[in-house]
Amino acid sequence: MTEIFNRAELKTRRRELRKSATPAEQTLWKSLRGSQIEDVKFRRQASIATYVVDFYAPELRLAIEIDGSIHQGDILILDNSRQRSLEELGIIFLRFSNEEVLNETSAVINKIGDKVKSLRKEPPPNPLLLKEGEPRIRHPHVTIYTDGACSGNPGPGGYGVVLIDSSGRRRELSGGFRNTTNNRMELLGVISALEALKRPCDVTLVSDSEYVINAITKGWLASWQKKGWRKADKKPVMNIDLWQRLLPKLEEHNIEFRWTKGHAGNPENERCDELAVAASQMPNLPIDNRRV
Repeated sequence: MTEIFNRAELKTRRRELRKSATPAEQTLWKSLRGSQIEDVKFRRQASIATYVVDFYAPELRLAIEIDGSIHQGDILILDNSRQRSLEELGIIFLRFSNEEVLNETSAVINKIGDKVKSLRKEPPPNPLLLKEGEPRIRHPHVTIYTDGACSGNPGPGGYGVVLIDSSGRRRELSGGFRNTTNNRMELLGVISALEALKRPCDVTLVSDSEYVINAITKGWLASWQKKGWRKADKKPVMNIDLWQRLLPKLEEHNIEFRWTKGHAGNPENERCDELAVAASQMPNLPIDNRRV
């Protein structure tokens, strides 16, 4: 898999950005350097994938960006797009304006400190991408598309999966159950795909399920585990049996999760939907013994 953090080809760019730091960046760096805030180490101009962020704390995967007066119009649109791309990799953002950093420095420092404390209480999820400094062992790469469908919710449902290896070979999987839910079928599609892999792989997994993608990339799953499978409102997490079945696969494979909009022309996503719907309509479907 392609290196994620501090790619060699971006080294010159990072160095140039450090040399041309704005007054606001210089001001904030005086408070960030040397692990002054809650003993967290920040780096200046760190690159993640193809982007460079102003400040980055690897321990918490926390990025801090300072926006100048040029961050308007098209530049703002590009910034938001870049942030969404990095958030899909599990990066958490704080943004401040030049004016905030220069005129309200103490308030900015306090906000950063509060964010650090909250992240330490509820740490971000397993990165699901190569960690910094981790040996880069080459594994086979597989692209996986998954989808789930349900009629009635609860009702008869099914999941569909398409696996494509680096040589273009493909495999399709599907299955269905009675008295199930859409979320369970979305989740079971991901599980079935990963369980079909015979050895550790680098995986790009594409799904239109915000339920599955957000639970992993936004840290909900990690928080649920920490809280004894309880949500923030103290209610029990649904589909614990499937989440617990998924966990070892998240450890076994190096997975990049990507969300795609459903029914928006992605041919593999559409194919998964066809497989899921067809599976849900099969006769004599087994009972899904779903539980909390």
